[in-house]
Amino acid sequence: MKITLRKAHALQKELLNEMKKLDFDTEIEINEFEQPEKKILDANDVFTDQMAKRKDLLDTLYVIRKAVAKANHEKDVDFILADVARLDNDIGFYNRVTSLSEPRVNGDVLKGKLEKIAKREDDGSSRIYGRSPDIVTTHIFNQEELKNFELQLAEVKKEKQKLQDRLLEINFQTEVELADEQEAVLRAANLV
Repeated sequence: MKITLRKAHALQKELLNEMKKLDFDTEIEINEFEQPEKKILDANDVFTDQMAKRKDLLDTLYVIRKAVAKANHEKDVDFILADVARLDNDIGFYNRVTSLSEPRVNGDVLKGKLEKIAKREDDGSSRIYGRSPDIVTTHIFNQEELKNFELQLAEVKKEKQKLQDRLLEINFQTEVELADEQEAVLRAANLV
């Protein structure tokens, strides 16, 4: 049986859910009208049956997981995911720079403000909460540099989208082969 990587991923989740449904209760209640040994043996049989189902589900889960890992390795998915993570880092950086920055103060304006401060006589009354107003704050990038960051951000986003499209393509087109044994377990659990 062949399944796509996308289906394999979904089946892994479903197999884990199936294992959560299994009952491994080791305590039973017996009343005075029941046969204790028979009830204990019946509960033990249920537990043993659940253990066998758990083993089959777990074996199938890890066969699928290994097949997916092998296919991902062959398609360089790890490298693509590493590139996507790198691009996410760049996107965060460029978003921060472009959202927090305003264009720097015009050179003439900056010069004028600093000259005004230099010419002012300081009698100490101009200090606010111990901080001198003799400082001019400006951002370091001009409008063109900020625009360049925005362009770089757009390029990085495009590159990330290409890689994500490639991953989606790999997930839909790449198939892994499951043995009849795994197919039987999946069918028994109504997963295929």
